[in-house]
This record gives sequence, C-alpha cells and structure tokens, in this order.
Amino acid sequence: MNADRSKGFTLLEVLVALAVVVISMSALVKSAGENAANQAYLESRTFASWLAANRLNLLQLGKSAAIPGSQEGEEILASREWHWRLKTSTTGDQHVLRAEIEVSPAEYPQSVEARMIGFIGVEQ
Repeated sequence: MNADRSKGFTLLEVLVALAVVVISMSALVKSAGENAANQAYLESRTFASWLAANRLNLLQLGKSAAIPGSQEGEEILASREWHWRLKTSTTGDQHVLRAEIEVSPAEYPQSVEARMIGFIGVEQ
C-alpha cells in the first residue's frame, strides 16, 4: 500500500461529514426559532393575565365601579397597549356579582390572550 493514500479523508467522506453538520445546524436553528416564538407567546399571555388580575382586584377592592353591564378600556402594561373587556352580571345572591375580564393586545382586539372570572361582593 502506498503511504500517501492512507493520509486524510476522501472527497466523499468530507461531503458526507458536511451534510451531517448542515442537517444538525438547521435542526438547531429551527429549534431556537421555535423557542424564541414560544417565549414571546408566553410573555404576552403572562402580561395579559396580570392585567386581568389587576382589573379584577380593583373591582374587588372597590376601586372601580361594580355594576352589572359591560365596560371596555385600554391600558398600558410592560410598554405595550392592551384592550380589556369587562362583563359584570348578577348571580343568585344579590350581594355577589360575577365579573369576566378578557384581555387582548390593542393591535389585535379579537385575539384574547387572557380570560379571568371572579366574584365581587356588593354592599346593599
């Protein structure tokens, strides 16, 4: 056997190795992209949930009017503008109201990111 032929890789071996590296790298890039998109989605849902909880807490603390009906508004949280809808309705107990709050990004008001339901004590 010739000693010069046993050194190094053949062209075919190099091409196969490069193909394996390219496939592996593309899978990693795809996974990183999906993780980034998922992180943004979860962040948006978290902020919307916080805003819904804040609105419900204001009602329960009496800082906001608790009357049966619907209300809508805009609020800024985490440097983003949010749209919220509040539906307040009566329950079987005259001293308790049911409140349902939906929060969506202001730019997509049909896309509900968070929904929270709570009950409010009403003094007679």
